[in-house]
Amino acid sequence: MDVATQRNPVRLLAGALLVVVGLGRGLGGLAMVFAGSGVLGVAAADAVIRIAGVVAFVLSGCVFVAGVLLVRGGRQYAFGAATVILLFLDGVWNGWLLFGVPRLRGQLANGVVLVIILGLLVVAARGRDRASGRADAG
Repeated sequence: MDVATQRNPVRLLAGALLVVVGLGRGLGGLAMVFAGSGVLGVAAADAVIRIAGVVAFVLSGCVFVAGVLLVRGGRQYAFGAATVILLFLDGVWNGWLLFGVPRLRGQLANGVVLVIILGLLVVAARGRDRASGRADAG
């Protein structure tokens, strides 16, 4: 098998998780944009909800792109890490903005996913290409 076409399974897993997270959070951002103040249990003004939705959607798109790049064999580990960290911080910001305080369960779940993805990205970045013995850095 050609070295250039081989896949790092950890990189594939990290990329796939980024794609799933990007899609899920992106749909949530779109829901905020289209529902506005119709979102149940939110005390923020309509414009604030819609702006937060746009920000979440844009960040989610970046997470999705990072995941696709990794799945397709790219080595944009730093980009993937930066996007998922920004998306986590956006979740904290949305909690304060929309509910007055970040919701513990939501932030805990987001934090666990963040740590898993960051761990996978670190392992993938330090991984070795089995066929060539070269570091899979990038």
